[in-house]
Amino acid sequence: MPKLHYYNPGHETVVLINNPYYTPSGNVRKMIANLSCLPLWYAGPKDYVLVRDKNHLQFLSSLPMEIRPEATPVTCDELSLESLSLPSLVAAPWGITPQSILLFNELKDNYGLSLTVPQWKDEYIPLTARQTAANVLHKLAGSGIATPASPVFFEELDELEHWLMAHPGSYVIKTPYSSSGRGLRWIDKNILEEKDRNWIKGALKKQKAVSIEQVLDKCQDFAMEFYSEAKGKVEYKGLSVFGTSNRGAYTGNEMQAQESLLRYITAKTGMEKFQQISEALIPILGEIYRDYEGYMGIDMMVYKTQNNSYHIHPCVEINMRYTMGMAAVEIYQRYIHPEAKGVLKVVYEVDSNKLYEWHQQMKETCPLALDNKKIRKGYLSLCPVTRETNYIAYLVVA
Repeated sequence: MPKLHYYNPGHETVVLINNPYYTPSGNVRKMIANLSCLPLWYAGPKDYVLVRDKNHLQFLSSLPMEIRPEATPVTCDELSLESLSLPSLVAAPWGITPQSILLFNELKDNYGLSLTVPQWKDEYIPLTARQTAANVLHKLAGSGIATPASPVFFEELDELEHWLMAHPGSYVIKTPYSSSGRGLRWIDKNILEEKDRNWIKGALKKQKAVSIEQVLDKCQDFAMEFYSEAKGKVEYKGLSVFGTSNRGAYTGNEMQAQESLLRYITAKTGMEKFQQISEALIPILGEIYRDYEGYMGIDMMVYKTQNNSYHIHPCVEINMRYTMGMAAVEIYQRYIHPEAKGVLKVVYEVDSNKLYEWHQQMKETCPLALDNKKIRKGYLSLCPVTRETNYIAYLVVA
């Protein structure tokens, strides 16, 4: 059945709160509005995408016909007017949350849509947390995969401080419900400063626990993308290689052929380690996520030890949702020439006029060039950009 896609970032926070009437922060609402067209680029040709930006038709008409997405964008008003002519649809949010399910059910009831909506399960709450990622890491170690030390979880500040004093080193403290570089605190001393204590107290008040893990000498972030069909069946969907800032914030995805990305990751670690991890993960994920149907990305990293050997951290975190990495895999395969390389980035700019002018300049200085109906080089925004836009998702292909 065709799908009705909906882009709803901020998944982990909404799952933690577990309230269908929760209102996301202003930045998240702005991100949803600015990037609502993003699923057009990975949706199927018979699918529909719920968009918040009413500039979508003008945006699509500005694209070359050869790379114009085939999915159909629809606003809520258009759903209301066209409900009788629409086929039966399956709801497909970026991430399953009580809030997204409420939205789909309201669309179904208010407009008379023939829409299959996923059911929310309270089991999804712990599955979204870092404790489950730590459990997967433990099971990988039990299956013979070499892993770094597992994160340690604390519910009391005093206990964390005592542990830290007994284990000197550089550490990162993480909130259980966070991803993409959010909810992190870097600790370089074994005695906490007052600002660190205040941050941890706030995190414990909101999320009841924090984890602490050793900082590794990271060489490269990457992820394995999977799809869980429920009932224990999990399918590997691709490899994504991405960048992060010094403090762990997501900066963008590499856009290359899968073979090229694989050679890049395994150049230092060897192919055997990569294959062992991917093979070991499938049954583990099938067991733990047996009741979940949807995408998931397992963030990993290549790191170097003190003896200058390279290893793979096989489970830094689990994103129980669609990811920018999965979007990068789909977009590259569909729209980018197989010999080309590029980057996919999502950027926030507080000055919307500045962002709009930059966008116009990029279109002029890096025009699109197509080869055999695929992008060979150039700049492309994946969503409409106006003088009110603060978030932009774009490609630069070389």
